[in-house]
Amino acid sequence: MMASPPRSQVRQEPVQCAICFEAAGPGVNLPCRCQVSYCHLCWETALARSFNACAKVRCPTCRSVVRVDFDAQTGQLLFSEGDDNEDVDLVRRRISEQLRPVQVRLLREFGEAHPPPLPRQQGIFVDIFVAAEHAAQLSSNGLTPLCLCGGKLQRVTLAERARRFFVQAGQWRNSDRLAPVLAEGLVRIICDLCGEPLDLEQPAVWVCENGDTTIKHATSNDICLGCFVHHAWGVAATPALLAAHDGEVGLSLMDW
Repeated sequence: MMASPPRSQVRQEPVQCAICFEAAGPGVNLPCRCQVSYCHLCWETALARSFNACAKVRCPTCRSVVRVDFDAQTGQLLFSEGDDNEDVDLVRRRISEQLRPVQVRLLREFGEAHPPPLPRQQGIFVDIFVAAEHAAQLSSNGLTPLCLCGGKLQRVTLAERARRFFVQAGQWRNSDRLAPVLAEGLVRIICDLCGEPLDLEQPAVWVCENGDTTIKHATSNDICLGCFVHHAWGVAATPALLAAHDGEVGLSLMDW
């Protein structure tokens, strides 16, 4: 009888993702008992869709609640059994706060690679107007920072951000948990770095091209211009200064 080949020599079929049917690679360590394979991209997208549909991060197969955390040492998301009673905004805030240092680092690296022609005072750039214009020019030339999710940030007007918000809010109107919050006008767009709402003084905002399709920022990743120039070039900015920078129209928007 022919001996079986060593285990290391046995050809094993690649594991397919249950959603995209592509090779799942190492796959995701599921926090539930599902015997299903997902690639990381599809898994994170499915969790984001669940969050936006029912205000809960649920496994797309068994619908059990999933807790999402970010491990700063490995740079990877961690998934564990979730609490069905955890508040929706606490979930969003926890993930955002854990990933905030990643976005700050990416902005700093971008600023170091693309320094503006600014005067310095004790090693810090001081001209907010030149910094804001430099950021706009870089964007028009296709030079933008990476988002914490791996996508690219886009510089958009507040009018465009408002349009994207209303498209996104359309799915919330069918949610038992989110529709009442939306109807009461309690939903605002805030900067994910400083936590302040965007308002009429804000000429533009930086958003991720991936929108709400990843659980790393399930309701979008928004960065106000003040935080952008501060973390990229160390410029201290105030809303009044930013509003005086250019003539772009801002909007007061309806915290996600």
